[in-house]
Amino acid sequence: MKKLITEIQEESGASYQLWAELTNNEIPADHKTLVFSSIWTGAKNPKLPQTKCKFMLSPESLANLKSLLEAA
Repeated sequence: MKKLITEIQEESGASYQLWAELTNNEIPADHKTLVFSSIWTGAKNPKLPQTKCKFMLSPESLANLKSLLEAA
């Protein structure tokens, strides 16, 4: 699942987008991968995302992250 987290419009008409994507892992199969990436529409290649960080999450760590976000 991929979700737009935020989009900031610039005066120039370009925008900065922050995306999060959660995918299943093959190994270990019970883990997920969480990737944060950004796109700046004013870049030379405005469709090419830039990976900001990538995490492998166990079922327990995913539950902890979910609990943290729900408490916000």
